[in-house]
Amino acid sequence: MMPKNKIAPGQSLPLPVRLQWTGVFILIAGLIGAASICLTASDERGGAIGYESVGGNSYAIMPGDTKSYQYDLGRIGGTSAVLAAELNDWFSGLWHGRQLGCTLAFLSVGTALACFVLAHLLGHGVAR
Repeated sequence: MMPKNKIAPGQSLPLPVRLQWTGVFILIAGLIGAASICLTASDERGGAIGYESVGGNSYAIMPGDTKSYQYDLGRIGGTSAVLAAELNDWFSGLWHGRQLGCTLAFLSVGTALACFVLAHLLGHGVAR
């Protein structure tokens, strides 16, 4: 007779255990990937129309950062167009350079946490 906590040969692991291992794999792979991106990526932005030097640091000036662009956009589309353009710039900035590493770390921790919570719920019979 087989003990309750042992798995017979050829039998698969229960779903909560598989979810826990999936969460561990996602967490480890995501954090390793995020660390490698943060160590190797640069923060240079392409398409700059100029550079501004402040306190010994050089910053890129993008076309959407100028006051005339924001004024014209506000005249044509209103305040909502300016806010939508800023939101779009922020969201697209999450997928470039070192910020991509932070985004990947956040997403992998969140996904792993979701796997752990779901495994916990399935293991206690809450989500059946």
